[in-house]
Amino acid sequence: MAPVTQCPDCYQARRIWHWGGYHAACKGCQTRALSKGLGFWKAQRDGSIGREYRDALQSIFGADWLEGHKAVKTEASRINDLKTKGND
Repeated sequence: MAPVTQCPDCYQARRIWHWGGYHAACKGCQTRALSKGLGFWKAQRDGSIGREYRDALQSIFGADWLEGHKAVKTEASRINDLKTKGND
């Protein structure tokens, strides 16, 4: 279970898979945005992390960018689970 968040967009995104609201300063929102982005999609397709995606991860997670990638994968899986269950 994910930690409780004060961000209203993260709260809604936990319930609605296609929630489109984001707060720029929220790490949860940034993670969710990356999970829906082209860089992450390419990483999943190619099995390797491209330079632009890695730069985005480093800008959010710093030296822990690889852990950040794991968080993005977890978020993508969570969204897919919500989508599959038909929650909206």
